[in-house]
Amino acid sequence: MNKEIIKNAADICNNVANAIRVNQTRGIQCNSICPGRDTLINVVNQLIVEIKDTEPECFQRLIIELQNIKNPYSQCVLPHQFGAICAIIDILKNKYIDAKEIKEKYLSAILI
Repeated sequence: MNKEIIKNAADICNNVANAIRVNQTRGIQCNSICPGRDTLINVVNQLIVEIKDTEPECFQRLIIELQNIKNPYSQCVLPHQFGAICAIIDILKNKYIDAKEIKEKYLSAILI
């Protein structure tokens, strides 16, 4: 499992979520602060290829959600199209990155 793809996807999701939040609270156009829908689509496509065999349920759901986010009439990511993608990426991040880092810290503390 390529952890860098998961980390990159999580970072892009956080950036998009922050842009949506700022847009909703301050009325700032998301295009100026958002990495963009195409960037999100590209990273989700990379993630789909990476998890196809190891996480089939997440793979199938991401394909469905990716189709929902591909709106030819908007360059922005709409909040209702974005939640499931963020949740899946967060689950993968917790499973493959955060859990392993916590385990490594725990083991190194025991060995000291």
